[in-house]
Amino acid sequence: MSILDTLDELTKERKDHIVPKNDDGTLGKAQKITVKPLIVQIREATYSSSNAKSGSAAQPSTRSVLDFDALTIYANITSWIRAWCVLIELETHNDPVSDLRRWYMYWSSLNPDDNETSERHSKMREWVRQIKDHLDPPKEYTPKYPCPVCGHSEWGDMINGGGLWPVKVTYRLTEEGSRYDDRALCRRCQIVWDGADAVAELGEEMVERHAEGGSC
Repeated sequence: MSILDTLDELTKERKDHIVPKNDDGTLGKAQKITVKPLIVQIREATYSSSNAKSGSAAQPSTRSVLDFDALTIYANITSWIRAWCVLIELETHNDPVSDLRRWYMYWSSLNPDDNETSERHSKMREWVRQIKDHLDPPKEYTPKYPCPVCGHSEWGDMINGGGLWPVKVTYRLTEEGSRYDDRALCRRCQIVWDGADAVAELGEEMVERHAEGGSC
């Protein structure tokens, strides 16, 4: 996926189709839907009821409940966008969707080098993952083996918590049940394995080392 594709996912609406299931389990007629940009989705997710009245005038029983995790993600993204705009002396308009697209158009015209492009793209992919993980948490499991990189079988500390087996694997399923978006993270050393092939190789290495009785 190119940086422009990631930009579009964050800032542009897209059309999609859904096939609803009927009460009897059969599939209904396909319907067209409009999917909002991810930045808009996470902004709206900061309140559990987006159409509720906010502010002191709202009744306590109808006031929206603030989602602090969504707010943290949204605030972090907007702060990064403002910082990027400041670096190229581009005025912001308090609209992260518009500001990010305007930033990209101007920044890309400056012919950034490959390293800078990779850094910016990596940060934008991180935003996509954070938003998706919050709005639609992936499935996950924990292999009961030490991390093959740092060798530890525990993670965390007394203050922040933790436990045994530091590697966590996450993935998603399509409506047809196919697995995608595989990712593994060692919560001790922060090493990431991205993609189905990398995660599969990680699993094989863990099993092989355990069978050999060796230490990582």
